[in-house]
Amino acid sequence: MNEIEYAYVIKRVKAYPLWLKIALTLWGEARNQPRDGMIAVGYVMLRREQNEMVWDDITSPKQFSCWNINDPNLEKICNVKLQTDTKLQECIEIAFGVISGEIKDTSNGADHYHTKNIKPAWAVNMPMVATIGNHVFRRESFI
Repeated sequence: MNEIEYAYVIKRVKAYPLWLKIALTLWGEARNQPRDGMIAVGYVMLRREQNEMVWDDITSPKQFSCWNINDPNLEKICNVKLQTDTKLQECIEIAFGVISGEIKDTSNGADHYHTKNIKPAWAVNMPMVATIGNHVFRRESFI
């Protein structure tokens, strides 16, 4: 994907409703995680969306890696088919459940997460509040 195609994709996605951005991001970030892990990632997105201090948009740089130009999941997101991808269907159901509050938060109030195999510099002073699947969940502020 070149810079022009990337800019077009991001511009389109920024205009999507929140439930669709969360669903696509879940699919790009957590489709290989257990359901509780997918739910936790969804709540991280929702919590960040509600905190204007840390949020611009799901697609913004350094928010969720699946929207980075060099992430292999970006190309996959652009080609996923709702009709045949049962994981995307599950991500949509989770997105609606997270936004409505009908699905219980499994992240213990996390507003950040990363994979277990890395420890990013931003995570050094953040308490770990949950570990689910391959993700470690952290909380910057006590909400």
